[in-house]
Amino acid sequence: MALQTVHRVPVNRPEDEGDLSLPPGFTWDAPEVKELLAESIENIADLEREASENKNFYEKGNKDLEIRIKDAQKATEKKRKEEEADMMSKISAEKQALQAVEGKMQGHKSRHQRNMAMLERNYKMDCEALDRETAEGKQTLLAKQAELELVKKASSNAQDNVGEKMREEEEDEDIWGDD
Repeated sequence: MALQTVHRVPVNRPEDEGDLSLPPGFTWDAPEVKELLAESIENIADLEREASENKNFYEKGNKDLEIRIKDAQKATEKKRKEEEADMMSKISAEKQALQAVEGKMQGHKSRHQRNMAMLERNYKMDCEALDRETAEGKQTLLAKQAELELVKKASSNAQDNVGEKMREEEEDEDIWGDD
């Protein structure tokens, strides 16, 4: 209901005079005063209804706003927790991937160390075998050199013997002549 313009009737306030007296020429029974009084009462009732509706509207709006704020806070908290969980999951996956890489690296390092130890052992064994073969070869060479010396001596002795025998035969021929 729309507010209507109210014609004001001057009223003496009780604190001013102690009673509600009307200005001169007006009585409480006058139809204009009764009409204005009825309109005032109706306007007051309309204002009270409107104030009550506004109060209810704002209270409802405040409740709706509080609910929306709580919902937004819950949604924000839920999203934060989801993002935090997602981040923790990613961190965990990264840690696992890093551990896997570290494990592979450790495996490669262990394999490399085993291979190096095996190569060192094989090298040492090869060196020892080569040293043995060299020592055996030296002994064989010395034996062959000694054998060669014996053969040379024997050959020299044989040549000496043959030469001696030929000289003896020549001497014999010279002594005995040609037969």
